[in-house]
Amino acid sequence: MSSFILGQMQALTNSQKLQYSQATAIFTRVQAYNNTIRGKRLAGNKEVSYYVFADNTEKTMFTLGQFILTQNDPSNASLYATVKQI
Repeated sequence: MSSFILGQMQALTNSQKLQYSQATAIFTRVQAYNNTIRGKRLAGNKEVSYYVFADNTEKTMFTLGQFILTQNDPSNASLYATVKQI
C-alpha cells in the first residue's frame, strides 16, 4: 500500500485513510504503467497499449488518488498530471 501526504486532512476515519491509500496506490501504479508505455511508444513501438481500467470503480479510485495527491502536495501538482497518451 502506498503512503500519501495527509496535508491538511484531519479527523479521517480509518476507513477513509484506507480508501485514500488505496486510491493513491492505484493512481501511482497506473501512472507508472502508462509512463513505461509512453516511453515505448516514443521509441517507436506502437503495438503496446496504455492501461485499461478494469471497471468504473477503478477509474474513479484513480481520479480520487490524483485529486488527493494534488490537493495535499500542491507544490508538486505537476507530478500528478495524467500521462499524455500518444
